[in-house]
Amino acid sequence: MENKILSGEKENNEEEEDDKVCCMPTETLADKTMIGALICVVIGLIIATTGYLIPREYSFDNHLPAREMEAKEKYYADLAHTLDMCVIVGMSFVAVGGILTMAVFTCTILLADCDSVSKRHKSTLMGEDANGQDNYGAVSRR
Repeated sequence: MENKILSGEKENNEEEEDDKVCCMPTETLADKTMIGALICVVIGLIIATTGYLIPREYSFDNHLPAREMEAKEKYYADLAHTLDMCVIVGMSFVAVGGILTMAVFTCTILLADCDSVSKRHKSTLMGEDANGQDNYGAVSRR
């Protein structure tokens, strides 16, 4: 008898698990695009922050020979150029992430609007008035 009770409990648990798996929301293209956009923004912020955090200045030393100071100046000029490129690339990633976010948001709003217009149009074709009353196929032209 205990086996029957235990098996009954197992069946109930299996049904609950099936319900959980069945009712899980699936990721849509908009969700995946939004995740990609957020990843682009985060990567861009990390790259741009790195470009700003690395120091660009050097200390001028009168005791160094001119060739060494020239080499040091050339190194820091190249470093500044590289860091400026890091900032530009980082801001580009942020911009691409923002554009993707805006595109997903716009598509979501437009699709929701199209769905509401479609439902209104469908209810008019089915013979319902705006108040929910039957109009028997007559279309009112207000």
